[in-house]
Amino acid sequence: MEWPLAKDKRRHIHSRIDLVGLPVSHTTRRQGRPYTLVLAKTDAVFTRERAARSRAETDLTWLQEKWPRPRG
Repeated sequence: MEWPLAKDKRRHIHSRIDLVGLPVSHTTRRQGRPYTLVLAKTDAVFTRERAARSRAETDLTWLQEKWPRPRG
């Protein structure tokens, strides 16, 4: 995502991302006015999504074994 922001707003976003440890890279492209904050997902985002999907599939299998669907 590219987000044109003034200096104070860019600084605020940078600090919030770092504070909560979001898996997002953030850099400032110093071209034009205002400068542009460039955000990109890191590999950690996709790793977390794969892990969550795997847990959900495991849980679903367990539930289906414990509570089979009624026939009819």
